[in-house]
Amino acid sequence: MKKAFLFLMSTLFVLMVTPPINAGPYFKNEPDGFRGVRWGENLRKRDDMTPYTADKDLTVYFIRKGDESTIGDAWLESINYKTWEDIYYGMFLLFKGYGNYQSVLKVCFEKFGKVNMRGKLQETYIWHGENVDILLVYYRLKDDGFLDITHHKYNELKNKYDTEKAKQGAEKDF
Repeated sequence: MKKAFLFLMSTLFVLMVTPPINAGPYFKNEPDGFRGVRWGENLRKRDDMTPYTADKDLTVYFIRKGDESTIGDAWLESINYKTWEDIYYGMFLLFKGYGNYQSVLKVCFEKFGKVNMRGKLQETYIWHGENVDILLVYYRLKDDGFLDITHHKYNELKNKYDTEKAKQGAEKDF
């Protein structure tokens, strides 16, 4: 759960501080979900999904029974589906090794188009879309990384909730 939280926080930070870097207004082939699971879907109603951990912010992470542990030629450590208040709003997958990173990057370039890399100690690619943002990060020193796809609309609802909870906590605790 700690690992998932750290990935989520780094994702949100990078998305908030990084302006769009691709040439057009949006990238090509914006996904309407991942592997047949559509944004906004209630994953608790699916027989192939199992909740496995939750955060204090009501985010519940699911794994999918029978999910392929590959993308292109890359072997994946895990694929995680993110929900908030039973609304599927994003996914992230973890990988280890430079070869797997290169394979994920190649698939993303093919599917979503090429964008410029950012970073020195980590390689970061961001695709901004009309409805989703995609973040691919490879940590050179750790030799691992992740791909995160998050839907704007549902993530904004979650962020409003998080802000309100923080405000309530600040009023109560200070």
